[in-house]
Amino acid sequence: MRCGTPVQMEIQPDIKPFPVYQPGSFQPENDFFPQVNHSKPPKKNTKKIIFAVAGGVLLLAAVAAVIFIFVINGTSAKWQEQYDLGLQYMEEGEYDEAIVAFTAAIEIEPMNSLAYFRLAEVYEILDDTDKAVEVLYLGWTNCTDERQEFLEALEKLGFYIDDNGALTVIEAIEEETTEDETEQSSETQETATTAETTMPETESQKSYLPVDYSGMTINEIKEIFGKNFILDRGWYIGAEKAFHYENGLTIYFYYHDPELLENPTGDEAITIVYYILAEGDGVSEIAPGVATFLTYAQLQALGYEGDFNDNIEHSAVGETSSYMMQYDSDTKIEFFWFDGNDPYQTPYTRVMIY
Repeated sequence: MRCGTPVQMEIQPDIKPFPVYQPGSFQPENDFFPQVNHSKPPKKNTKKIIFAVAGGVLLLAAVAAVIFIFVINGTSAKWQEQYDLGLQYMEEGEYDEAIVAFTAAIEIEPMNSLAYFRLAEVYEILDDTDKAVEVLYLGWTNCTDERQEFLEALEKLGFYIDDNGALTVIEAIEEETTEDETEQSSETQETATTAETTMPETESQKSYLPVDYSGMTINEIKEIFGKNFILDRGWYIGAEKAFHYENGLTIYFYYHDPELLENPTGDEAITIVYYILAEGDGVSEIAPGVATFLTYAQLQALGYEGDFNDNIEHSAVGETSSYMMQYDSDTKIEFFWFDGNDPYQTPYTRVMIY
């Protein structure tokens, strides 16, 4: 059974036709090709940025340099103030205050060696060798450019620093010639030894006693003993250096050298006179009224004020007893005995004047 005539339906899909390409008519702004921005972004001015950064860095560096110079100058001024104060206290004999000032200088500039040497010198004056050694060892640790000077100063006090940096006591063994050995030596040997260690005393030398050399300039000493002296590179204490003469009196002349000069100018004053006595050297008095080769009892009988120490520890050259005598208001004379000799029975053999 036929229900009717079939209906013819035409279905139109909802699709847009692909655009037909026409030469010269291509336009990307259609539904198939979204719009694209082909313009280039604006360039940044990198040169201005670089110059700005460089200028900022230079400005910061300049400010840092100014601050550094200000700090350094301020630190140096503070150090100098304390160091000069310590020197003043030393001259006035106010040693406790000098210790405080030099210690403050070390704390301000721990790499400046001068305050260490001066502080050690104060402790030496106070007969506190342990403290002096401690200060010099600390200076050796901090002042790497002056380590040799610290080593020489420590050696004077009987110490050295081993390869591991440890502080060690020098075990000094001095060979002593006995009376029997002296008697066995020949006359020829005695004559030769005398010729090597002594020389004829000049007329100018005869007019001076060891105490007279203290305070003279180096040029004045040269006029008396000659120009050909030997400069000792070692230190005594602080910035003191020494020189001596060969084939003459065994006297070491110490002078102050704060500038650490290679050679003295000649105008430096002698601050310490260290005399090693020898029989037949022509010296009969250390100072007017103070004869050579006296016992401690004989020195006491002279009536001067002084301090006696018969238990010296950590000796630099082996002395075991000493007597420091206040000769006058400006001069001290210290007498030494060695190897445990009894100062009441045996005479002193070395003397230091300062």
